[in-house]
Amino acid sequence: MFAPLRIFFSLGSVSIVVGAAYGIVTLLLRSNGVPPAAVLVILSGVILVALGLIADQISQMRLSEYESTSISRLNKNHEEV
Repeated sequence: MFAPLRIFFSLGSVSIVVGAAYGIVTLLLRSNGVPPAAVLVILSGVILVALGLIADQISQMRLSEYESTSISRLNKNHEEV
């Protein structure tokens, strides 16, 4: 099955780390505050992680629905024989 959390969590984590590193380095070197680009990259990472959590929940719901449907079909076929 598709594991969306594995993909979205890794992409989101990388985005959060890159944005935080860029923001901290820029803050320390220039002392002008945190740049908007760093905030944008960090928020994009948070959104990617949240999207991965939602997609994983949907995937788990569909998997459990598929498994329950498959079991009921097997039981129905077994009763007919």
